[in-house]
Amino acid sequence: KHIIIMIPNTWDKISTQQFMQFNALNKVKGKDAKDTMNILIQKAAILSGLDMYEAEKIPISELSNIKKLAEQGIKSKIYKSFQLNGIWYEVILNPNDLTSERYAGVMEASKVDPIQGIAKTLFYLCKPFKKGLFGRKYYEHKEGDIPKIIEGFNDLPITISYPIAVFFLTLLKEYTDYSLTYSKEKMTQMKEEILKAQADLLKDTDGLKQ
Repeated sequence: KHIIIMIPNTWDKISTQQFMQFNALNKVKGKDAKDTMNILIQKAAILSGLDMYEAEKIPISELSNIKKLAEQGIKSKIYKSFQLNGIWYEVILNPNDLTSERYAGVMEASKVDPIQGIAKTLFYLCKPFKKGLFGRKYYEHKEGDIPKIIEGFNDLPITISYPIAVFFLTLLKEYTDYSLTYSKEKMTQMKEEILKAQADLLKDTDGLKQ
């Protein structure tokens, strides 16, 4: 049976979890032609949401969409706020604004593999809030809900999660390196340069509109 093309042709249709699974398979090399084809079918299953049995029925011509997608870069727009599963979040992009708990969470999530830890990294970088007449009212998730909330970040489009995680982790590394080796005056200068660069990058990137 012919399967209608179901492989997305843009990254904004790919979730964070799909990307993590796809990225892991990209590191696997096939031993032979059959093995290589099997890996390609696994990628098709991940990107399309089909099971392996259904993915095996996708024509070779349609599997070429996987290569086209992989060759596209993920757009670098950085959202300052977004809505996920009915909850609004504000993104913390300045290391100085992190609490010690959030800082420790980000470092722990990115310790082994930054890509595999995107969902957890985003959880600690994003403050939930409710919209009200007098602006945003921030709050914290209940401790018992946290595992489920973190899991929910896997549903976030990779075009939102990836630029935020990469930008912040790069910024944090530079910030940490300087803090270990530079004087107080140099730290102040470096901080101003980072914040200016950050402001330039974030210009006109307000986030998803209602």
